[in-house]
Amino acid sequence: MQIGILAARITMLSYIVLLGLYTMVTIWFPPEGKQPHVVVWLVHVLPLLLFVQGVFKIDKRSLAYLCFAILLYFLIAVDNAFSPVARIWEYAIVAAIVTMFTAATVAIRCYSLSKSGDSAHD
Repeated sequence: MQIGILAARITMLSYIVLLGLYTMVTIWFPPEGKQPHVVVWLVHVLPLLLFVQGVFKIDKRSLAYLCFAILLYFLIAVDNAFSPVARIWEYAIVAAIVTMFTAATVAIRCYSLSKSGDSAHD
């Protein structure tokens, strides 16, 4: 169960980091020649904010749906990271997504095993 708690906390931390990185990339440090744009920020952040309650309550179903949702973010982030004009932020976004996906998967697995183990002993 200790690994599950650690994985859940890493998921929460990487979730916050990812939201911060998207805020930083779109509002504070937009790419060269582009203006900060709130609509672009909302397109990046609103789908992630749908999972905020499930992430902090460690709901297995919400974490599973989050894993599916961030796969699209991963595809876009990897494409941006391999761009010739990639900045360090793109690599940080890829790292945050991979960390969140891995930690959420481990948390789901550990909490599923602990719940099935608890019900088997009752």
